[in-house]
Amino acid sequence: MNLVDLGDGPSQQEVGAAMELDPSGLIGTIDELEGNGWIERRRSETDRRRHALHLTATGAGKLAEGRRAARQRAEELVAPLTERERARCCACCASWPRARWPQPLSAP
Repeated sequence: MNLVDLGDGPSQQEVGAAMELDPSGLIGTIDELEGNGWIERRRSETDRRRHALHLTATGAGKLAEGRRAARQRAEELVAPLTERERARCCACCASWPRARWPQPLSAP
C-alpha cells in the first residue's frame, strides 16, 4: 500500500519490480486489498490494457494507521539509544530506499 500511495497510479508490474517480486505473485494480495476496499484498479487513461493501482479513502486511513503503528514501534526500538546513536541509525536507514529504489514509481 505504501508503494501504491507513493506512486502515481503504479501498475502491478511496477509495484512488483519495486519490491523485486514477480508481479503475477501479487495478484492474490492485490485482490485481497481490493476486496477489503483499500485499493482499486483503474484502467490507465493512456494505455487501456494497463490497470493502475490507487488507494481508496478507506485504504488511505488504514495506511495512516499502519504508519502510526510503525512510527511508534520505531520510537520504541531506538528509545534506549543516545541522540548520536539515533542519528547514525536514522542516517543509515534513510539511505536504504535510495539505494534500492533510486527512481520513484510513476505511471507511464
